[in-house]
Amino acid sequence: MKMNAPRFRLTFAATALIAIGALTTPAAMAANAWAKLESIKITAVPTPFDLNASITWTSSTMSANSNAVTGSLYESDNHSSSGNYGWNFVKNNEAATSGSNAQSSLTPLAGTLNMLSKAEAIVTPSDIYWSENTGLSKESIFKTFTTTGPMTIYITAKYSLFADAGTGETNGTAFANASINANFSGDSSNASSSASKNVNAAANKDLGWEIFTVPQSKSGTFQTGLVVSEAGTGQISWLTESSANQRQLFTAGPAQAVPLPAAAWLLGSGLIGLVGIARRKAA
Repeated sequence: MKMNAPRFRLTFAATALIAIGALTTPAAMAANAWAKLESIKITAVPTPFDLNASITWTSSTMSANSNAVTGSLYESDNHSSSGNYGWNFVKNNEAATSGSNAQSSLTPLAGTLNMLSKAEAIVTPSDIYWSENTGLSKESIFKTFTTTGPMTIYITAKYSLFADAGTGETNGTAFANASINANFSGDSSNASSSASKNVNAAANKDLGWEIFTVPQSKSGTFQTGLVVSEAGTGQISWLTESSANQRQLFTAGPAQAVPLPAAAWLLGSGLIGLVGIARRKAA
């Protein structure tokens, strides 16, 4: 059976326009965040009044927690490790569901420690009125110590943070944080210090606003110092945490059509013009 040439060309033009529309539809990206601490170092400097003052590490406790929530589904993975004198660690701690996941890891590196938390959540808009996914990840390290005299304890760490609220017809939030905390208690004095870094990203398309929709990142080195004035005990802790949440818009129903760019309409007009020329030649 012989196919009518103009009709075939018209069908081809329509197919081309549909394909162009499909290519210009952006794919939704997951809301995600991660926080990392690495090259953690502790330096104890005795004061000139007592150069023989020393510090002794008495215990280490580490934990990694990951939680993933997709609708009514909930998964978690929690681990901890403790011991004396040295870097005990937990690694490959992960929880995941179909729409969100979270991962925690603690790994030793050349006598120091790397801490990494990751969280991700993605929602695909659908006819369901409410759909929401959440990923949470958290790692913590606690080290206790005793001192025999006055000193200054410096805690330094290299950090990197990232947060992205996601794209598509969804509302999203993402958060990443890294922090150091230290405290000391003696017979006649107490001391504490802390330092933290964080990034946030959020978008609420229901209300028509978007904050930091461009992925946020931050990295560098930060430090805190604990001034100890006498013999006593104390604790230093490190924390990395990340969270991501994403849910579809309140407006139920299928996703809205994406407008075609001007170039696509020009290409379509050209194809239709070619069809008209072919028809005149066939006549």
